[in-house]
Amino acid sequence: MNKMNICGKEVDLDGKYLRLHDSQLTSLPIEIGNLENLEILYLDNNQLTSIPAEIGNLKKLGSLHLYNNQLTSLPAEIGKLEKLEILYLDNNQLTSIPAEIGKLKKLEILDLCYNQLTSLPAEIGKLEKLVQLNLYYNELTSIPKEIGKLENLEYLNLYNNQLTSLPKEIGKLENLEYLNLCRNQLTSIPKEIGKLEKLEELDLRNTPISKEEIEKIKKLLPNCKILNDYE
Repeated sequence: MNKMNICGKEVDLDGKYLRLHDSQLTSLPIEIGNLENLEILYLDNNQLTSIPAEIGNLKKLGSLHLYNNQLTSLPAEIGKLEKLEILYLDNNQLTSIPAEIGKLKKLEILDLCYNQLTSLPAEIGKLEKLVQLNLYYNELTSIPKEIGKLENLEYLNLYNNQLTSLPKEIGKLENLEYLNLCRNQLTSIPKEIGKLEKLEELDLRNTPISKEEIEKIKKLLPNCKILNDYE
């Protein structure tokens, strides 16, 4: 059986799973790209500051766990992981996401919370299978209008950012059930939010939104639980 050494661990070249979490890793060898049958890769709880471009060779990868590291950027080659369905990048130091993220057509869960993102690429709108998007605890000042193309999105968490407005395209998220906008700088919500007929919970606490504006939103979303500072 073909084997190789990765970070001091003997790894089966034909294996589908690789667990390298909690291993005090500061870097990955380019040989990681040789594990072409890999379907699930655990690299969480390490000290990685970067990922080699060869990660893009893992064409069968469906789940990638990179949370709790020290990543400051991602290689453009991440876009080559065409079978990726789950991507955990929370608790890193990312300031931006490469446009190539939009090539992950099968991605269903994307977790980017607890980073330092100030913006999102327009290509985020190409993630047509995305169901869950976590962006809380970043430094986002705006959301691209392309967010409206995520027609399968059910869960969107934007808690604790620096948003001052939302694009009217938010109203196109016809399958959205949960939207957290708590702890942002919003003073109003576009009226198009009234199109979100499946929305069950909207969190607007700790925002500068007035009581009058809250009342308008309630009328737009009569069947939605709206958490706010006035009740």
